[in-house]
Amino acid sequence: MRAPNQFRRPLAPVIALLCVLALAAPASASPPVVEGESASEVSSSDATLEAVVNPGNLEAGAYYQFQIVANPSEYWPEVTCPEQNPEAPEVQCLGPYGTVGGAPPEAEIQRRPGDLPTVRLDGGAEGVQVALRLSSIGRALQPGATYHYRVLAVEAASSVDSIVWEPPPTYGADQTFTTPVPFVAEGAGGSAGSLPEPLATSPEPALSGAEALGCKQRSVRRTHMHRHLRHRRPPGKVSLCERRPA
Repeated sequence: MRAPNQFRRPLAPVIALLCVLALAAPASASPPVVEGESASEVSSSDATLEAVVNPGNLEAGAYYQFQIVANPSEYWPEVTCPEQNPEAPEVQCLGPYGTVGGAPPEAEIQRRPGDLPTVRLDGGAEGVQVALRLSSIGRALQPGATYHYRVLAVEAASSVDSIVWEPPPTYGADQTFTTPVPFVAEGAGGSAGSLPEPLATSPEPALSGAEALGCKQRSVRRTHMHRHLRHRRPPGKVSLCERRPA
């Protein structure tokens, strides 16, 4: 009857060792996850796109790229290559074509006019807050327009001399925002916030060496300086102009 106890004792240290190894093992890697998206600081011509991207504890990290379009049908299905730094040596961008199995033939990764920047994130198991101010890259929006936006994320692949990532991309949900219309002052015919033109006035006569402040006419009764003659001139008007030295 004591035989079973003899087998249990050697197993106890083995079970304890397995538990320690399980706790010490690193978390398994997984594809990047888009944990949230938002837009802030929206004006008539600008906005800031925001997202939380979790690299998925990938050793090589991940790439992410915002997309903004007028219609969801205009979304590009792939992450495009990052912009090359003109002051650094050129790096070949292979994207998903540099990995085992490669990408489907229709995948187009070359950068197109209007594409937003593609940015690399270091590896980690927690979400990273990322943001892009559109005016910082020279992108201007139209007032009173509705825009769709999302973020794409892909697993970066280890490479020494090229930019490579693993397909397929992780797509964030389609989001929207609307730019406001600038305020235009009522009755103004010019641009937003402009004031109406002042009414035209008759110019004052130019005065040499002085600035005219305004002229007034005053009725006066002239009397001859020789009072004993008692001669009075008819009433008249005298123009009085104030002057201020220039």
